Amino acid sequence: MYKAIKTILCGGYFLTTSLAMAGDAPFSSTVQMNLDTINETVSSTFICLEYSGRKNHRVYDKRIAGEYAMYAYSFNAKFSDQTFIEIVVNPEFESAYTARESIYPIVYAMGRVYAPLRRGVGRIVLHRGNKGLHAGGYIKDYGQVVLYLGTVADRLRENHLEESLFHESVHAAWDKKYAYTELWRAAQLADDAYITQYAKGSNEDMAETALLVYGLRTNPDAVPANVSEALTELVPNRTKVIRSIMEHEEKQLLNAKPMRYMAGCSS
Repeated sequence: MYKAIKTILCGGYFLTTSLAMAGDAPFSSTVQMNLDTINETVSSTFICLEYSGRKNHRVYDKRIAGEYAMYAYSFNAKFSDQTFIEIVVNPEFESAYTARESIYPIVYAMGRVYAPLRRGVGRIVLHRGNKGLHAGGYIKDYGQVVLYLGTVADRLRENHLEESLFHESVHAAWDKKYAYTELWRAAQLADDAYITQYAKGSNEDMAETALLVYGLRTNPDAVPANVSEALTELVPNRTKVIRSIMEHEEKQLLNAKPMRYMAGCSS
């Protein structure tokens, strides 16, 4: 057992409190766990890309530690559930063709990401390099995801691109809505432990935990028993909150008005 547990009622929610024992944060990160929970058995909703020409965009780039304006290749990615994402590709990709070929596997994988999350991503930015993947900066009510081609290639080789995009989409779509709520903070305090070491980092807890909860919820055969046990025993309250968020978001999606389709696509 990871913990000794008891249950209390807090704000209408039953929260499990416990004395943390040795073995807290039993995993390094969801990337290092390399779980292939969103795999080829999941159909991609991606339909096509529409090229909208070169446009000026202000983007974030870790390589220069800040934002700057660039005249980027611009696309719209269209998905079969009537959602779309603006795509911004750094002009360092030399041509619209190279930009399209580089972004294509990313938007195809994005079509496998949990629909309520994908609907909250307004823009994907792609740079060259290997500076990880990250999210942040809101465009109206939508978040954005910033990617680096070298890291994307690594995640593709590891069969972990969809899971990484899921993680970043949590930051883009849910952090602002849920990660700073009293309910989430109370669940963190009641659990008093983390599922991964990376979850202990600034603002990574919800994204790390949500990916594992989603995997257990949708593809339990791909989740090892020790991961399932850790969710149940180490972070039961956050697991419960994330499940309730997912149920709420799915209902919201069912009742949402269809988003407009873009114009025709060329691929």
